[in-house]
Amino acid sequence: MVVIVIGILASMAMPQYLRVTERVRGVEAIQILGALRGAQGRYRAQSASAVFATADTDLDTVAPTMKYWNNAGTFNAKTHMLLRTSGTYSTKSLGICWENGDLCGNFDPVLTSPACSTCP
Repeated sequence: MVVIVIGILASMAMPQYLRVTERVRGVEAIQILGALRGAQGRYRAQSASAVFATADTDLDTVAPTMKYWNNAGTFNAKTHMLLRTSGTYSTKSLGICWENGDLCGNFDPVLTSPACSTCP
């Protein structure tokens, strides 16, 4: 009987635990995107033509090696996206608009917001 009760409790707790761990991974991605946005702001402030960098090698910071996320494409004039690499949320993404810092993407544990194409 005790084993059955423990099994029932574990089956109720496991989905919540997985969601919390995914949320932590999403927060990690948001911190990385925020650091990249700060570096983009510094690059733009020093740029004679006031444009954002188009390559991460132009920035004064290096994005850390990511275990759960991949860069989804290259930098562009408006946004940068990270793509979840594995697990339940693989193919989900998080991004940031360089101009205003708005987060976008479809990574459900953290946010569900419009596509980054809506950035100014």
